[in-house]
Amino acid sequence: QLWRDRTKDLANLASDATRTLASSQASGSAFNLQLDSIQAKFGQLQRIYGISRGHPSEQEDILSQMLALRRQITTNIEPLEATLADISQRLEEVKGIQTSMASQEDPGDSLMADYLESLRMAQDQLEAARSGLEAILVPGQDAFKSLESSIQTIQKDLPQTWRDYYFSNAGTGGISRTWHDLAKWMSSLRSKSIFIYPQTGDDWSNSAIRFVITGAIMVLVASLVMRAKPMLNAGFHAKLAYIIKGPWIWMTVGASLLSASSSHFGGSFFIFKLPGILFLIRGLSTLSWRLRVISKPDLGETPSPLSRLNMPAGLAIAMLFSDIPVGALTIFWVLSLIIFLQRLRKSSSDERGYSNLLLAERMAYGNTIFFALLSLLITVCGFTRLAILIFMALYSLVNIIILGSALVTLAARCCELIFDPERSPVKHAVVKALAIPLSFLISLVSALPWLWAVPGSDNLLTGVMSQGYTIGDASFDFSRVVLIIMIFFLFRSLKNLGVTSLEHLPDTLPNIEKGGIPPLKGLFTYLLWIVFALISLMLVGVNFSSLAVVVGGLSVGVGLGMQSLISNLTSGLILIFGRTLLVNDWVDVGSVSGRVVSIDIRCTVLETSEMARVYVPNSVIMGSQFTNWTRNNRLCRKKLNFSCVYGTDVGLAKSLLLQAASNDEDVSKNPPPIVTVNDLSETAVVLTLAVTIRDTDLEISTKSRLREEAYKLFNENSIAFYTRNIELTLDGKSVKVTA
Repeated sequence: QLWRDRTKDLANLASDATRTLASSQASGSAFNLQLDSIQAKFGQLQRIYGISRGHPSEQEDILSQMLALRRQITTNIEPLEATLADISQRLEEVKGIQTSMASQEDPGDSLMADYLESLRMAQDQLEAARSGLEAILVPGQDAFKSLESSIQTIQKDLPQTWRDYYFSNAGTGGISRTWHDLAKWMSSLRSKSIFIYPQTGDDWSNSAIRFVITGAIMVLVASLVMRAKPMLNAGFHAKLAYIIKGPWIWMTVGASLLSASSSHFGGSFFIFKLPGILFLIRGLSTLSWRLRVISKPDLGETPSPLSRLNMPAGLAIAMLFSDIPVGALTIFWVLSLIIFLQRLRKSSSDERGYSNLLLAERMAYGNTIFFALLSLLITVCGFTRLAILIFMALYSLVNIIILGSALVTLAARCCELIFDPERSPVKHAVVKALAIPLSFLISLVSALPWLWAVPGSDNLLTGVMSQGYTIGDASFDFSRVVLIIMIFFLFRSLKNLGVTSLEHLPDTLPNIEKGGIPPLKGLFTYLLWIVFALISLMLVGVNFSSLAVVVGGLSVGVGLGMQSLISNLTSGLILIFGRTLLVNDWVDVGSVSGRVVSIDIRCTVLETSEMARVYVPNSVIMGSQFTNWTRNNRLCRKKLNFSCVYGTDVGLAKSLLLQAASNDEDVSKNPPPIVTVNDLSETAVVLTLAVTIRDTDLEISTKSRLREEAYKLFNENSIAFYTRNIELTLDGKSVKVTA
């Protein structure tokens, strides 16, 4: 039974191999027909690439279509290769069984003989299937290798081609060959028609379908927003309609045209892509300015700074996309700038709302002429494409600033509307901390249409971002710089969030004293920025091991030089966490008396009664005796001396002083004021009034009122203050002066 089962399995294996070969041959025939079409397309792309060595935009389209062809080949080859691998594995298993059975063959065993015969039959069928599949796969694999080689060549040369395209100096020689280059460019348009417009009816139909579907989605979104009027505030809905109605139409047409420009072979059709980008940019710039007007109503009907740049920017995009020869491009661009400057001169009187603009907006609105002059100067120097690139970069930068400032203002208003800063300060701080960086990120993303508008800008940007620089042991590129900037804004938001949370911590934890919050905020800020500095150093590739060696070598000298700083830092941490001093405490440190304004890691700031700021090193406070008058409460005990002449009714004087103290509302009744005879000097009886003032900040004003009241009561009751007579000689005459 075992031999019969094995023989049956081998028979099934042989029949499976036969069926696999038949199905593979059928699919291989279809694949060969498709492969012929792919190879014809590949040959056409290679011919176009041969005449497009200096036109990187066409090379990118060629690369896109070659990648699409490679995907088609891969889609057909991968199943056949998987089948071939499975057949090869089974064939190896059959050969292994044959090798193991060679020494066990018994001619008298009919079942074993049948089994060995089935084994040989299965081997023959598997080998036939493998040979048939290999015959089918070889042409496709050869085509794949040729295609892959061409793709790698274009990908390798394309970055340098783009740099040469924009940064090479064409000089004035290209102008003299303008007509010749234009004629050559016109004659090559026919071979490049696959990049200009759809070539077949199916391509036109696909483009039309994509255009309609995209437009319908955009219209549906706008209609849903406009139908939400009953659910929205009337004023808000009016602003929403103001934002959507105009810009959304431009953006709908632009997005629909861009969708229609996609080719199933890869790349895009120029006839749809160019107007699509122009419409999209116009809609986005209009949307940015309308958001800015809503965020700053003072702008009123001020025209957008970008409105002056639309005409030359549109011409620049068209000339770059058409890839006309550099001589003709120079002539057309110079003429465009001259016309643009002439229009600026005629419209220079339109300056409504000019004073309400940001600096960058003023540059675009009032000084647009400098954009044109800079581009014109670079063009004259022979870098026409670079001049257009810089003009478009300035155009994009102005839009980013306008949109970013509008979104930041609107985000701040939304935060205040959603979360009241008084009732929900922490939530308000969280939302605001996230909203502001997110607003700038959205404004940066808005630059994508400008990147699409300038051929090769993404390639140039990638090259610039990946360009590495080395300074000592540190190595970095612009991508890391951008990452550090993003981390900076993140840490800045975390700092604001942490500071706000600490400020309102006593509201949720009443046992925490408010005076300890300011130093904690300072410590939190220091630690946060130290972490940011360490992360930044790691990103730029600073070697901390070598840095540790250097620090170790300098530790002795640095320790001696920074001894006082380290002492202040340590003392500051002890003051902050020991809570011996708190903000708003009234202290005496040596000869200085004042209110604690702030405690940081280096020094403590005191504000004296004369409103002077005294910066006392923390080590001085920790290393000497100081008095904290308000550590337990805000009460302060003060003494006032009054000198009365001998013969004064001391009991009456004491009662008058107590009356003056009891009548003052800022003098605490517990403990009550007392009057003592402090001294009996040679000339006067010194009475001392000891009072408790309810707040140290009221000390000066309270003491002044007490003296005024005592002076008034003493005069009313004929009690004389002690005065000293000084005898002076003036012009030979003796004069007595009372002091």
